[in-house]
Amino acid sequence: MLFSFSRYYILLFLFISPLLYAQSFDGIGIVNKVIAEEGIVVVNETKFFLSTNVYDSSNDNGQPAINVLKKGTEIGFSGVESTPYDRITSVNIHKQPE
Repeated sequence: MLFSFSRYYILLFLFISPLLYAQSFDGIGIVNKVIAEEGIVVVNETKFFLSTNVYDSSNDNGQPAINVLKKGTEIGFSGVESTPYDRITSVNIHKQPE
């Protein structure tokens, strides 16, 4: 019985430990490209995941942020580090291009 408990404890630790050590980040920048069908946005020449569950926190327009963003949009954002691209969890649109 001790062996099976230890094995499950190790598996649980291996599953949860990456979640405990995820680093958060904040940034501000200009959107270079939006690839909505892949859930990717490029800001300051860096690729990020952006889920359709993330909305613009500065505007309640009912649209996911990835559907509103376009090239040249100035945004503030925060998120968590992940692989292969960091994940944006909050977006605030500062200025849309004209």
